[in-house]
Amino acid sequence: MTPLPFPHLRSRIRTGARRLRPLALVGLLLAPAGFPGQPPLAGIHNPWLRVDWDAATGRIQIRSRAESNRLVAELEAPGAETGGQPRLETAAGPLGWEQRLIVRQTDGPAAILSLPRDWPFLLLRRRLTPAVQPAGPPATTPVVSSARLHFPRPPEQLRALGTGGLKPLAEAPGSYVFLAIADPASRSGMVAAWLTHHRGCGVLFPSVTDGTPGFQARIEYGRLPIPEGETTESEVLAVGWFADVREGLERYADAVARAEHIVLPPQLEGYCTWYSRPHGGASDAPHLLELARFAARELGPFGLDFIQIDDGWQEGRRRNGPAKVFGRTKPGGPYPDGIRPVADQLAELGLITGLWWMPFAGDRQDPF
Repeated sequence: MTPLPFPHLRSRIRTGARRLRPLALVGLLLAPAGFPGQPPLAGIHNPWLRVDWDAATGRIQIRSRAESNRLVAELEAPGAETGGQPRLETAAGPLGWEQRLIVRQTDGPAAILSLPRDWPFLLLRRRLTPAVQPAGPPATTPVVSSARLHFPRPPEQLRALGTGGLKPLAEAPGSYVFLAIADPASRSGMVAAWLTHHRGCGVLFPSVTDGTPGFQARIEYGRLPIPEGETTESEVLAVGWFADVREGLERYADAVARAEHIVLPPQLEGYCTWYSRPHGGASDAPHLLELARFAARELGPFGLDFIQIDDGWQEGRRRNGPAKVFGRTKPGGPYPDGIRPVADQLAELGLITGLWWMPFAGDRQDPF
């Protein structure tokens, strides 16, 4: 039998009969979690989050385990049925092994709530049918129809960060791909972001409703033809709660790399001459070497890889921006012998030489 992927469940399940392990897993996770007189909650959890499905209200409750299971968010999935119990699965997902709650929806398909074993996110997606998702444009699919976020501070003290920039929450526009809502005093808060964009464009909209911060999340497909009698899954939304949302955004970037099998070379660390004082801009050959020797000695042990020579080394006439003849150094300029002698000396120090340039920037007035 394949070992269960959640170690914290194994010891509890081994106490039962070996053949009843799958039933024991379901029993443990779907046991009532409410107080006497309250409807039961179906719950799943990982080291970061506990997620409960409230059958009475059709809401998803997210609790932060780092904050003693404090309720941090309540989400509403569109079309979710109230009453009954969802089905539990353990399966491989986009971020590895995950626990899933399959929640039936009133229009037939299901919402899928999943917690990856090794990632601090709740993943949400919907199963779509032709009835749910008409093929004609605009094909817009909500995944979170509304959300209530529980901060200790009022919404006017919160900030939202998305593709529209950093704004007070009430002024923040919609955002493509990602959205962070945080208390700037503690930096704690929520990160919601689209893990996949295979067939549609994910967008998020921050909100303040009746004095409570929240957001909506939807996918804009344009057209999404689904053959009659078949189903397909929507894009995947990731939602997490972090002590520092900056860390949450970093984890989101890592999650995208995992889900899409992206492997990048190591990130280079360097210094740009533009902001040097004195000898800023492109610097010049003798002062660049002085800078490089200092940087290699003092910063090389901490990972400095390159020195970039900024604008001013190239030939051409300044008009409507910088000079644009990037194929030659400027005669009588800061590098009269060219870049090669300087680059060779930086290489001896273990540094890469970078050059600022604008490809395809020249035109007929530049002396190529």
